[in-house]
Amino acid sequence: MATFALILGLTVAGPLASAQAPSTQDLAAMIAKLEAEIALRQQELTGLRRAAARAVGCTFTRDLAQGLSGEDVRCLQRYLNASGFLVDTTGVGAPGNESTFFGSLTKAALARWQVAENVSPAGGYFGRKSRVKYAELQLPPPPKPSPFLPPLSPPATTTPPAPPPPPAPPATTTPPAPPPPPPGPIPSQAQLGLPILSTAGWESATFIARFTHDPDVYAKAYAIHRQQPGELQATKSAPYAIPAIGASSTAADGTALIRLSQTGWEWRRPVALSTEPEGAYQLFVTAVGNGGVESQASAARQQTLYQPPTFDDFLEGTSDEVVRNNTVTKFPIGIRTRDAFDELEYFYTLLDGTRQVWTSGYVSKTDRVGARADFANLNGYPFARGAAYRIRVDVFDNDSGQISQRKQKSNELTFTYSPP
Repeated sequence: MATFALILGLTVAGPLASAQAPSTQDLAAMIAKLEAEIALRQQELTGLRRAAARAVGCTFTRDLAQGLSGEDVRCLQRYLNASGFLVDTTGVGAPGNESTFFGSLTKAALARWQVAENVSPAGGYFGRKSRVKYAELQLPPPPKPSPFLPPLSPPATTTPPAPPPPPAPPATTTPPAPPPPPPGPIPSQAQLGLPILSTAGWESATFIARFTHDPDVYAKAYAIHRQQPGELQATKSAPYAIPAIGASSTAADGTALIRLSQTGWEWRRPVALSTEPEGAYQLFVTAVGNGGVESQASAARQQTLYQPPTFDDFLEGTSDEVVRNNTVTKFPIGIRTRDAFDELEYFYTLLDGTRQVWTSGYVSKTDRVGARADFANLNGYPFARGAAYRIRVDVFDNDSGQISQRKQKSNELTFTYSPP
């Protein structure tokens, strides 16, 4: 019995010991075969999804973006779901429960479709590029050649007869200049889309407006429409040609249109705030296409440039004595602008030459005292007798309760320190 077991063990152990693990080349070949199989199945899956999506049969006559509604939005959701880019797995937007509202889930699903179909930018905006790609995908794929047909044999080659000698060239003359190329198709107003003007206001030496718009292939330029105080209607700028991202288009008057991104724009106009007319300014933007066709105008932004602030009261001492002849004799000192505007913020600065001695922070108007700031010299700054000092007030727009860095006009007061 022991002999039989020994023979059996040697018989079994022999083949196991001689078996070898697959080589690196064998493993690489197996992996390549599996990857090819996966790619083939993925192509088949993509083809099936596109065939199902073609059955949806949408017709798009406008650009679609987040916030819009309509039956074309519902059809877009059906198309995305059928293509495998689900708007949602359950509830509103899921397959069979598509809606007419273009929300954030539709935007996200559309962006994934744009990435898969190489539509750039893939931002979830269904514009002309996306509509062109959609139309391409609606075409059925070309039929595959039959694997059973034998390959065509090349035609028998024969030596062609020698060509006749070329005729003598005619006398050279200068050809007329070719006509200029046509300007391209004339877009409709709807194809140009609608610019969205987000901000407009002053910085220290510049008026800045920012807007968003996708020029797609229709817009060739932008026009800025600006109405200043005293003007009966807006003045339209010469169109700014569309620059590359990060570049700008500058006009002869120094104004410039800067392209911040694919859809982000900034318009700048140099200004001197002290000489700008006071009053209400209005601004709106249009996109311009071939033939001078303009888009619908953006919603207008209105900004008011107020008159410079005044130092209505200049006070000293704890009893608020009026400073005479702009000569301060004691601290604390108080500065007050009585006719301050509710929508503005006032920022007072005390200067010794170019050195900043004190700042008030942003001061809002109160019903009782207007805009007031007080300086008590608690840090014991060494004011020199007979020296002159300045108090400057800078004014900023108040943007929905948050301090905005949009500027207004400034003012300064000079005083002499002369203690008793």
